[in-house]
Amino acid sequence: VSVFIARRVNRLLKKRITPLNLFWATLDNVGAIIGGSFVLRLLDDTPDPWMPGSLDIYVPEQGDGVHRLLAFFRYATMFSYWTTTTFCPVPRPLAISHPRWYEELVVAGYHESTSEDKLVVRVFLVRTEEPLDAIPFTWSTANVNFLTSDALVCAYPRSTLRQRGFVTPAHWRRVGHRVLLDYTARGYRIRD
Repeated sequence: VSVFIARRVNRLLKKRITPLNLFWATLDNVGAIIGGSFVLRLLDDTPDPWMPGSLDIYVPEQGDGVHRLLAFFRYATMFSYWTTTTFCPVPRPLAISHPRWYEELVVAGYHESTSEDKLVVRVFLVRTEEPLDAIPFTWSTANVNFLTSDALVCAYPRSTLRQRGFVTPAHWRRVGHRVLLDYTARGYRIRD
């Protein structure tokens, strides 16, 4: 099983990143993980060949990991131009009533690059030392998954492997219509 998954991971990554050995070494060295629709695609065994919308990488904001990861992308891949989005920190007492994704508690912002053939890479800056802290704050249970160089983890395997995802009522109002259409087109049923 692990050989099958490793081949599948590398097949999807080769469309965005080369050299893969250097990518995995850099990811390990900076303590980063991969999340989002890229990991969901690895778990989706349907014959539909949908491509992940982006490669989402989560890395601790502190230290030089972010700079080392971006340097890898700038010098070793087709992703050379990056834009930056930052989130204002939300004071903890306001977090309970705050209607957003709550990423402001864990994610400080992200760097994004789009290649000429429209492939997207996002590097999320996690406020804590553990990038895994950001994964549970995603908009749906279908995306509470992550990948490292030696592990693929799915938090809700029963529903995810059956192409189902759940959204909390607080998140439901702000999930974009386009996102729901993308997931529905891939065969997923998203509900609250």
